[in-house]
Amino acid sequence: MLKKQLAIDFTQPLTGENQFVCGTGHPSMRFWARNDGMILVIDGILLCRVDNLLLLKELKETYHQANAQWFGEMKNLKRLKAILSKYEYEIVNYGPFFTPSKEFCFEEDPSVILYEYDALEQFKSHPIFTEPLCFDPFDKDVLAMGIEHEGEVVALAGMNHNGKHALELGIEVMDTFQKKGYATRLIKAITSEAMKRYPDKLILYGTQFTHNQSINVAIRAGFKHAWTEIVLQKMK
Repeated sequence: MLKKQLAIDFTQPLTGENQFVCGTGHPSMRFWARNDGMILVIDGILLCRVDNLLLLKELKETYHQANAQWFGEMKNLKRLKAILSKYEYEIVNYGPFFTPSKEFCFEEDPSVILYEYDALEQFKSHPIFTEPLCFDPFDKDVLAMGIEHEGEVVALAGMNHNGKHALELGIEVMDTFQKKGYATRLIKAITSEAMKRYPDKLILYGTQFTHNQSINVAIRAGFKHAWTEIVLQKMK
């Protein structure tokens, strides 16, 4: 599913080499990929898609033989920013994505509460749980799981559609219940449930490089770093 979804995001099948293509975003792509451009590094390969032919030409001339493993070095990001600015584009997001590893262990946790689609509305205006569910009419939420304390939900994980072949999860734990392992337990539980219900879907966990806690939770839950993505957008 990973290659199928990325082929949609990139608008052509992956070849195993650095690739550059001109294309625009559309609904079958993941949310991040629907923008004016994307640069993705996966397995040492650089994938670049933009909707401007002149910008694409310069990016290809500059990076067609680049070692993608070192693309995120600051000196190169400055170089990239200079190229983008010439065509009035900018970087609007930059982060890692994780997927379940081959060693992911399916777990059922009796203390975790399952919330089906019809029960998700109760969290729509919640003052704390803003990350797990998106309540988007297109990227629809499919389920959530929570942990309660004295009748109150104190940790919540949610899963929503994100592209034709992908589901993305989000997690939030109340401050007073941090560092109790709740996030790891919920990610394991909701991922296990999603894999059973949607065996043909790619499970994604996205975060930011500076969010060490989030990255460590993903790793403890049995996820691995799958790729790094840079989102490009025309300057407003």
